[in-house]
Amino acid sequence: MLIAIWLLVMGLIIAAFILMANAFPTNVLILDIVVGCLAWTALFWTWRLPWAIQINDRRQTARSLGEMGVGWWVSGWYAFFSVLFMIWGYFQPIPFKWQLLVQAALLVFLIAGMFSTVKAGEKVSAVEEEQRVQRRPVVDTRERWNDLVAQTELISGLPAEVKERIEHLAADCRFISPSPTPRARDLDAKLYSLAGDISRALPAYDLNDRQIDHWLQEAQITLKQRKSIY
Repeated sequence: MLIAIWLLVMGLIIAAFILMANAFPTNVLILDIVVGCLAWTALFWTWRLPWAIQINDRRQTARSLGEMGVGWWVSGWYAFFSVLFMIWGYFQPIPFKWQLLVQAALLVFLIAGMFSTVKAGEKVSAVEEEQRVQRRPVVDTRERWNDLVAQTELISGLPAEVKERIEHLAADCRFISPSPTPRARDLDAKLYSLAGDISRALPAYDLNDRQIDHWLQEAQITLKQRKSIY
């Protein structure tokens, strides 16, 4: 669909210039057709960015969002000045060599701007990936403790106090903030591991009650330490 729109407008631009062919020297006509198509392509490239965003791909979304601001600024100014200079050349005849030099300079601006646009997208994408890596241990820990809460509902005869302690720990996991520090990663891993240990021991609670109580105490202490790290 987007390619069809791009091709349609390209055809309209070329057709419009051909209809006005008698008003331009051949070399100027060819230059203006090329510049007009470049201006439209530059605008289209940035206009399609919101449509290119994939909600299920956070990294691609971040990249597209990072490209938008710079891309719109660059393509907008390029299209404005290149078309403005074409109009000026139509009403105020300018030697072809000067038209060619000015349009070449604007093209260099466009290429440099597009390069900056790509770099901006890569930078935002890299930041998003770094944040995702920081969030992953926290997300895994929260999910693991929530799974443990769900497991307690399936085990008959489990003391209400144990259920409440597990539910309280799972609820407190929501207040963990992602952190890049090694200490935070170690505590996240410990909380995740303790949830796994408790999960494996719960079905035989009568045999593992003391060990489970110890693990729950250890989880409470670990979670308290983890919540203080940002």
